[in-house]
Amino acid sequence: MIAFFVLLVLVVQIAMLAVARTTVEASVDGAARRATFDPDAVAEIESHLRTEIEAAVPGADVVLVAVELTGHEIGVVASIRWRPPGPDLVPITMTVSRSRPVVVPP
Repeated sequence: MIAFFVLLVLVVQIAMLAVARTTVEASVDGAARRATFDPDAVAEIESHLRTEIEAAVPGADVVLVAVELTGHEIGVVASIRWRPPGPDLVPITMTVSRSRPVVVPP
């Protein structure tokens, strides 16, 4: 019975980790798309991304959010320490990054 409970907790936490990672990836991708149209609003995009991740992913502690403009490309990086609901079996830190070309008006 104990083995079943431990296995059930493990399966639920793995499923929640997959959902959390997918949510963070979608948030970072959205921030990268927003940054392509307004590369000068880096501080606003970083604070919006931090707020969005903390609101959407339960147990997420945002360690790093960075928006970098390199040439004609914008890169967004977010590093999150995730503490799942329930027992925290192992420390989980995920880093997600996306890059997009900057949109240049005609």
